[in-house]
Formats: sequence, C-alpha cells, structure tokens
Amino acid sequence: MNSKGVMGANYVPSQITDINGLNAALKAGSWSVISNNPIRPSARISSSSFFTETGRIEVVPPFDIVAVRLVYANWYTGGTGETPNTNPICITATVQPRVTTVNEVAGDPTIPVTFGGKSYIWLGRGKIAISDPVYIGVPAGQRFYVKSSPNNALPAAPPAPTVNVSGSGSAFSSGNTCHFSITYVYPDGIESLASATTSASIASSGQNFVVTSPTAVAGAIGYRVWMSYVGATTPQYDAGSGTVPFGTNFTVTRGLPSATAQNIEQVEGGGPSYYPVGSGVLGGTGAGSANNGEGFTNGVNWTPDGRAVTAQGAGNKFGPTAVLAIAADGELKKSVGLIGDSIMSAAGDNGFGWQRGGFIVRAITGQLSRAYDANIVPNFGHVMVAQGSESASQFAGPAGMKRTQLASLCTTVVSNYGTNDLSNGSAQVCGNIWIIGKRFTDQGKKFIQTTLDPRTSQSPANGWQTISGQTVTAVSEGARRAINNWIISNTGQTVITNEAPFRIYAGSQGPGYNFYGGSTGTIVSFATSHPFIQGTESVTVNGAEQAFTSNYTYYQTFTVNGINYASGITFTSAPADGSDVRITFTKMAGLCHSGNGLSGLADHWDTASAVEVDANGNNLLNGGWVKPLTTIHVPSRNVTAATSTVITDSTQSWTQDQWRGYCMMITADSSTPAAVGQVRCIQFNSATQLTTNTSFSPAPSASAQYAIISTNMTDGTHVSTEGHIAKAQVVDLTKIM
Repeated sequence: MNSKGVMGANYVPSQITDINGLNAALKAGSWSVISNNPIRPSARISSSSFFTETGRIEVVPPFDIVAVRLVYANWYTGGTGETPNTNPICITATVQPRVTTVNEVAGDPTIPVTFGGKSYIWLGRGKIAISDPVYIGVPAGQRFYVKSSPNNALPAAPPAPTVNVSGSGSAFSSGNTCHFSITYVYPDGIESLASATTSASIASSGQNFVVTSPTAVAGAIGYRVWMSYVGATTPQYDAGSGTVPFGTNFTVTRGLPSATAQNIEQVEGGGPSYYPVGSGVLGGTGAGSANNGEGFTNGVNWTPDGRAVTAQGAGNKFGPTAVLAIAADGELKKSVGLIGDSIMSAAGDNGFGWQRGGFIVRAITGQLSRAYDANIVPNFGHVMVAQGSESASQFAGPAGMKRTQLASLCTTVVSNYGTNDLSNGSAQVCGNIWIIGKRFTDQGKKFIQTTLDPRTSQSPANGWQTISGQTVTAVSEGARRAINNWIISNTGQTVITNEAPFRIYAGSQGPGYNFYGGSTGTIVSFATSHPFIQGTESVTVNGAEQAFTSNYTYYQTFTVNGINYASGITFTSAPADGSDVRITFTKMAGLCHSGNGLSGLADHWDTASAVEVDANGNNLLNGGWVKPLTTIHVPSRNVTAATSTVITDSTQSWTQDQWRGYCMMITADSSTPAAVGQVRCIQFNSATQLTTNTSFSPAPSASAQYAIISTNMTDGTHVSTEGHIAKAQVVDLTKIM
C-alpha cells in the first residue's frame, strides 16, 4: 500500500525541543544566561567513520547560582546562513566543580548531565536540546567546568532508493527532476547515514514521485525520505518525510523550497558523517595563550568521573551554545545576546583569544586588558551567534531564525550588522536592521545597535599610523555615514531641509577630499545623509526645482512595512561642475533611540567614534578615518624565517606572550613585495617567534622585515585588539536591560 503525504512532518523525540516557546518558560523559572565562553557553531567536521571528542570549557557565573542547564545545537552557520546539514549526534555531558587545580586531574568529581532523565541525547539535524537541571551551588566569580562529548557512531546507510513516477494530482510539472535519499530511523531519534542519491523526472504534469520502501533492518522502526530539486553542487535534501513504516511506499505529491533555502533540515546523500563545531580554546592564561582548564581531545569520551583531560590547543570544539542558571536570590538576571558579523565575533582581537573576545564581549565581561584575566568576574553572561562575512539582509531573512531563538534567551540583544551591506545602500541596511530589531523588541527584549567603523585602506608600511596614508571608497563611505546618522538619530520622522548630499564616486579618496562638495559635472548619483521616504523629497540644483523621473530617479531603494525608502537620488544627467545640489525630505523613522515609540526597548552604542577621527585628527563619528596610533615597540628588523602565521627572529629572547595583543607589520620584503604593509594581531609569542592566527596573504619571505606596533586597524575592516579595547570602553552598560 502507499502512504501518500507531504514532505515536512518530522519525527522528533520528546526530550528534544526548539527554543521557540521555551523562552517564556525559562523566564518564568528565572533561568538566566551565565555563559562566558559559549560555543558558536560556525563550522562542521566530517568523518567517514565513528568519531568522538571531548571538549572542556570554563564557566564563570556573574552571580551566586544554585543550578545550571546546558543548551546544545546541531547546526552550523559556516558562510551559508544557518545550515543544519549535519548528522544526528549523541551527546553526553558532565559538570565539574572547581577543586584544587585549574587543569583537571584524575579523580576530580563530575556531576552527570541528563536529558529527559537519560544520560545522553541523540540530537537531530537542525535541532536544539536543553538539559535537565543540574543542582550545583557556585558563588559569583568561581569557575566551574562543562565537559561535552559528541559522537557520530551512526548505523550504515541504506542502499540508494528506488523512485518511480506514477499517478496524478501532484504539483509537479513535466520535466521536473528531483534528487532523493533515504535514512533508516531508530528509537531515541537515531538515524542512519543518508543513502546515495537517486534522481527521477516527471514525464507528465501532475504525476507523483513514489519512493519504494527499503527492506527492513534489525532495530530500525522505519525510514525517512529526503528530497531536493536539481541545482545543488552536492545534493542537499530538504526536510524529510515523517517516519514511514517498512513495507509502505512513500508518495511525494509536492516539494519544498530549493536546496539553497535556509533554516531547514538537510542531509547529504552518500556523504560522510558530520557534526558541528565552533569557537576556540586559545585566549587564557597558559603559555601560548592557551586557556588553563580548557581544551579538547579527539577520539575519546572523557566526560565521566575519574578521567583526566589535560589536552589543550587551538581549534574548533563542540560544547554548549549557552549555559543557564538559577540565581541564589531567585531573580532573573540581565544577559546579552550577540548578533552580527566578524567584528562582533572577535576578528582581529587576538589578544583576548582566537574566536573569543571582541569589543562587546570585553565590555560585558570586564576584560579591558590585552590578555585575558582569569580573576575578573563577568558583568553579564552572554550568547554569541555572530557570523563572519554575514550581512543584515541575510540575518533578517531565513538565515537568522535559529540564532534569533538562541539570542532571545538573553534579556538584551546587541547587533553590529551593516558593514557587509554597504554596497546595498543605507535604505536597505537600515530597513533590515529595523526588521531584526523588531524581532527582539516584539518579544520584550532590549535591542541595541552599534555604529559602523570606518573602512579605510593604507599605503604600504604605514599601518594606519597616520591619517594621510589612508584612503576610503566613497560609495561605501556615503552609505556608512547615512546608516550611522540613522542609528544615532534622536528623533523619528523629522523633515531634513536643504541637505547637501554625499556624492557617489568610484575609486577612493584621501583625507583632503570634501565628500559633501558640489557636483563635478560628471557624477549623477548622490547619497543622502539619511535614508528617506520616497515621494517626500524636493530636489534643487542651484535653486531650480527638479522633477522626479524626468530630472532624477531614486538611488538604492528598499521597502519595509509597506513604506518605500531611498538611499539617495540619481540625476538623468550630471549637474554642471560646482553646482549646489540640495534636497529636502522626510527621513526613515529611527529605531535605536528613545524617541522611537518602543518604550525604551531599542537604543544604540556609538562605538565607532572610539576609533574614528576626521581629517584633522579630531575624534568624531563619521569623521571617515581610522584614529592613528604611532607607538613603535620594536623598530623594523630582519626576519630569519617566515610562514603565513609565524615570524621568526632568532636574535631575540622575548618573554613568553609579552607581545600578545600587539600588532606586527611587514615593513619590507624584496622577495615578496606584495607582503609589505600587511598588519596582523599577535596571538602569542615565544622567545624568538611571533604567531598570529590570521594568516598573511601573501606570506612574507625569509628576506622580509617586520615591526611591532600599536594600531587600531589590522586590514581596513577589522579593528585590532587595541581597537576592540577602545570600543569596549565607550559601551554604556547601564543600557543593558
């Protein structure tokens, strides 16, 4: 017989839960976020065979606690939004009180963690698990540890499915070709690896795909069908069927979104076993910036009592995305969810630690020195779900939904989105920030947006130590200034009168350039100082009114909540050289200020002004230039060996980690001239070697010269450890709700 159905109904064990709907229950139970190093699932590891590891992280509660719960996720963000393209994983965990030493020794007590009363949980693709409470009393500032071990010991994959085409009444059209894969389903949410791919095509419109049941296997309770349209380089199958009994064929009457859709459950047909990992373990007090007490070990489950985990090292690991606790006084405590791009997720901040730190983390944990100080008690716990290279438009769409749920565990959410959207124009960026912010304010969360840092290039061997060596791209700068103006605006839909627009230029400009000058006789596009409501504008050139459509059109438009906005105007023909171009308009209503009608649930932090100056060196938001730092700690010297991440100077005898958090610049290189001028933050040093976690590209040669400097910038986009610290110091923690 056939089981006729629609793809999408999923078998989910009862102990696995989404964060949706959970926040209210947690809040009612006074469960507060206390994580100080949450694992951000930003990558995945593949294995063709059984794999297990153990990761150990420290947790430092900001207040006295009496119980904890752990939150785990089985998906990753890796550059394509939220991609639950992983296999089910079995998770075991323990909580370890701090005893006599930081590093674990044999015999240290551990407390088992349970999930729905079981000592393990099989966590499905794209799912989130929350543990049962673990009752442990820990005073504020005293470290304890969480040990987590995932394994992917999955049953073997079924053979590739047999797929036929028959019947009528489906939504498929003639010629539709789809990929199919199947998995065996076992009790406890365990699934096998996915089968190899079978492709099939509809011959006549309205026909159905019929997947033949595989032969039953011992222990399995049925099978699932996974489907994808043609198009993916490696087929990724959208959310599968429910569990289908063996002996029953499955009829597919319609499909789901394409293989590029996000926030859906996926498998790879015939692929290896995957599980998610993220965040780093470097950043602590040990030699080479290894964090004493933290580490991970491959190939063994060391969560049980009596084991000794002494391994430490860099790399990605698996662990809780959040740690929750009940305060000893029973009150719900403040916490911070962090969303945004690579700057938010600590790129450039190698002093604090690889994939750890960053300006907001430093502010809310009180870590304002270059290197991590284990004696500082965090101000607030946090959840980190920022992803490098991501734009506001991506997070505002389906790619941000799972991380929205995780960030909503916190009372306040902070965003720095916008830097990767500048080419889209201010209207789109501000509109998407509005959409993102409303997700959280509609839940009663506080939403804070930071201003965007200047983005400048530099002349070779300058290292952002002067203003004169910097240039900016005018098109991006126009959008950045407009976005920042919108972020810090202290009123709503106020009319701006006789604004002199920002001209749009290809190429770049130096500090002496007047971005707000009149026309050159060749430029037709102008960015306004705020995105504005279309149809509210009045444009003049040398006092003469210009007509919409015949004289100008809109530049970079966006629609949000049914209102059309523009980033500026584009003239039909360029105004004459030196013309006075002015515009009157009603700006896009602000979100991040007290006059937005949201009862104080949205605000901003002007963190960009901490690292930004104008052409005269004055600290100023939208000044346009990175604030120079001129200290040279080690003048230019010859290297004796070099790789993309390690510079060796065998003549030195430095103290271990004395240069951690400072910057290294390649000042000369006769063999690889393109390496000159690169700046990287120093992760750690030995007596003769400087190591950065961000690679030089190209790598300097053995004939290069280097200098150790202080600077606010590392690559034109990402601020250095110095820059992160400067930005952290202007964060107003009183705005956290």
